[in-house]
Amino acid sequence: ITDLYANRDPLGVLQARIRSYVPGDTDLAWTRLTLWRSILAAALDQARLEVTSAAVEAEAENPSAELLARWLEVRLRVPVQRVATPGPVITAVRLGTDEGEIVIDRPEGAPATLDLPGRPTRTLALMVRPTAELIAEELRRLDADDTYAVALRGQGSGAGEGAAHV
Repeated sequence: ITDLYANRDPLGVLQARIRSYVPGDTDLAWTRLTLWRSILAAALDQARLEVTSAAVEAEAENPSAELLARWLEVRLRVPVQRVATPGPVITAVRLGTDEGEIVIDRPEGAPATLDLPGRPTRTLALMVRPTAELIAEELRRLDADDTYAVALRGQGSGAGEGAAHV
């Protein structure tokens, strides 16, 4: 269990991690995305719309944002734009569809909003979790995290399969 946030050059270390990854490795930068990934999956299950574009908005050099963008690229099979914001951390994810945007927006703090085309805006608790909670989550799962491996490499099990789902 490592933490890309503990490095001066987190995206450089991320690139090195791709070459040295072995099953069982994980990073707290990935664990920080659990709530984001859950909300995105639920939003796509509700909306049932084909995603045609995507963007992850976050402070520059944010390793979690890079992992999230890579994961979305693989799962949705669309390019994901990285948009630098003042932060803190990931501030929004935008998924373009023919019906409009699916948006999770968290400009600061724990409250976030979820917008789905044709539905009212919902408020969500999307907090930044403490390191101890992230480590506890990883210690509950000691097997290989194939989804992390896919996100780390930006390619893999999602590519070329049937309908794209997160």
